[in-house]
Amino acid sequence: MTENEINNTNIESPKKNTISSFFNSPLFIIILILAGLAFVFRDLQRFGYILIVLMGFGGVVLVHELGHFLAAKSVGILVEAFAIGMGPVLVGVKRIGNGFRFRILPRMGADVNSPEGKGLLCITIPTAKKVEGDTEYQIRILPIGGFVKMLGQEDMGTVEHDNNPRSFVNKGFWQRIWVISAGVIMNVVSGGLLFISVFAHGVDLPPAVIGKVLPDSPAAKAGIQAGDKVIAINGESKDLFTFTELMMAAAFADKDEAVKLKVSHPNGSIEDFEIKPEMNAEMGIQMLGVAQSESLTIARPKEKQAIEALKNIGFAPGDKIVAVNGRPIQRADQLLDILYQPPQSNKVDTTEVNVTIQRKDQERETILNVPIKIELASSSETSAVLGIVPRLQVIEVLPGSPAETAGIESGDIVLQAGTIFYPDKTEFSEIVVTHGGKSLPLKLLRTDVNGDSSEIELALTPEWREPSLRQRLTGSNGKPIIGIIYAPADTMHPIVGTCIKSENSAELDKKDLPHNKNLYASIDLPRGAKIVAVGDNPVQNYRDLIAQLGQCKGQNTVLSWIPYGEETPRQLTVSVPSDEKWIGLSLQPDFGKLSALPLKPLELTFKGQSIKENLELGLRTSWTFIAQTYVMIKGMIHGTIGMKAASGPVGILKMSYTIASERPLVYYLYFMATISMAIAVFNFLPLPIVDGGLVVILIIEKIKGSPLSIKTQEIINYAGLALLGSFALFVTFQDIWKIISGQM
Repeated sequence: MTENEINNTNIESPKKNTISSFFNSPLFIIILILAGLAFVFRDLQRFGYILIVLMGFGGVVLVHELGHFLAAKSVGILVEAFAIGMGPVLVGVKRIGNGFRFRILPRMGADVNSPEGKGLLCITIPTAKKVEGDTEYQIRILPIGGFVKMLGQEDMGTVEHDNNPRSFVNKGFWQRIWVISAGVIMNVVSGGLLFISVFAHGVDLPPAVIGKVLPDSPAAKAGIQAGDKVIAINGESKDLFTFTELMMAAAFADKDEAVKLKVSHPNGSIEDFEIKPEMNAEMGIQMLGVAQSESLTIARPKEKQAIEALKNIGFAPGDKIVAVNGRPIQRADQLLDILYQPPQSNKVDTTEVNVTIQRKDQERETILNVPIKIELASSSETSAVLGIVPRLQVIEVLPGSPAETAGIESGDIVLQAGTIFYPDKTEFSEIVVTHGGKSLPLKLLRTDVNGDSSEIELALTPEWREPSLRQRLTGSNGKPIIGIIYAPADTMHPIVGTCIKSENSAELDKKDLPHNKNLYASIDLPRGAKIVAVGDNPVQNYRDLIAQLGQCKGQNTVLSWIPYGEETPRQLTVSVPSDEKWIGLSLQPDFGKLSALPLKPLELTFKGQSIKENLELGLRTSWTFIAQTYVMIKGMIHGTIGMKAASGPVGILKMSYTIASERPLVYYLYFMATISMAIAVFNFLPLPIVDGGLVVILIIEKIKGSPLSIKTQEIINYAGLALLGSFALFVTFQDIWKIISGQM
């Protein structure tokens, strides 16, 4: 036996043979098929959605590979295999000299070192014309993507040098560039065609209508208002822009370059703006500081508890809000302006608003009025009014929690926790941690249905629970659980919970205060103090306190208060700032267990009226999503966009399933078009393994005048595989994490 024969004999290790044999064994194939059949018959509807998702995602990848295949055929490259799907081969078809050969599960029981096998069944259908084909067309067991195997290219992209004129390596420079680029071109073309077909049908998308303007943002400083509709961007005028186009105009603006906008105000007037976008640290891109608009239609929450909470306050999914306090409204910002008001002196007496809804039920339309309570609630980190923070109050008690077992009820006011009198949020959280598994005595103030208040004492035992999957993955033991939601929310009594002093106070170093801490007055009231008057005006609650202090803006006034346990009032002179940043409370609606009223996003129909308009919409949308993908990749490279923003196959499949199961088919086609564009951009990045990296290698070879060595190519490709493999593992982990934690 020669040395070469000995070396060839040892190419495959016993371990590799064993593993490969198992994955090509009848047992593995049967297990895979039975598992698939069990899943199919368990839930046929879910299987249908999953099949749509796999076919759509696989189709996008398949189109990419089809581009390589057709381009390779066009320049005479020998294509050895063209596969639909991944994993073991189910069916392989190849034209041989005397007909078409069909192989079913060809690797079943085959020798792992054998290039072909007969498998479960191998038949040949004879034909009159004898033609030898080059390519075996395969359907593989996992309907995800596909691949093209060309002569002269190995799995790692390494080009084998040979004398065959049909080898990839022996084709000309531009021919190889064409073959490599064809996959990306096909993705762009197919994505564009999908967009064109979608717009021919019509699709509802968020328009460039301003829903909210963030405080101190470039848009706010320029004078943009909620309800404004953008009708021109950088000189291009249209009746309807998508909100994504507005976002991309800001993201792609050069540094210190203004975005030129023409907007139509709700009153019908037209105004031009030039706004310089600012870098958003959280998003990592330049932004104008505007949010897309919502509609006036109630959305269906995903959680059953949220649907029940919606029902408890008088709403149902599908309800359309048509008026507030008898005044008709047309936009969501009009609704929010009434529901969420700054506690100015002329508005603090608002206690309830009536929302008129239009409900369609079994082809019957009814008009209903839903009363919504308006309460004074926290609008800042400290919930302070001129540095005075209300007492902690229990907002909600979670079912089955230690708090429910102890007898705590929603609305209870915390008077004492352990030895701490009127604790603030930080102190209460810390004492709960120190009493994990131990009894924590509490003193609470409870008000009954008749309005009578009484002090009660009870013992709460914070409970250590089994760490969640998220905590185990991060190595965290978590914190003791008590099962209540609490906040400085006792605004019905003018009692001081705690008091934040001015920046000259030594206590300031112990507190995590918001930005404008210099606006808090030098108030030093003890815990439990009762405020009885501002000047000569009596105070019954925090609404009165804000109203009376609001009458003294920019002036000094006298605050009358009574220490806890005493009856004689004392006085303190305070200075009230001229602005309203000293008010950390605002009027907010009480939606029960809902944090906000779920409103559907505002969507308008984008539909071309002609083939030309459909083409324009398709091309413009294609460019928008190519640009959006580029911005995201650029931001991740520069570190301005976190890697957590990326999604891999798991995340894409999850989003695909959500869209396929919850929205009409046209939205799924729209999503697949965006994925096709993203794949095109990613594949043409100048990175090893992907198409862009191969183009770079060809350009280097052209400049160098000779091919790179096999070893050099392997080093480059393995480095690229390690880089992209690490990225793939990271985004897959992130996708799974998002799904587990409910973020996706």
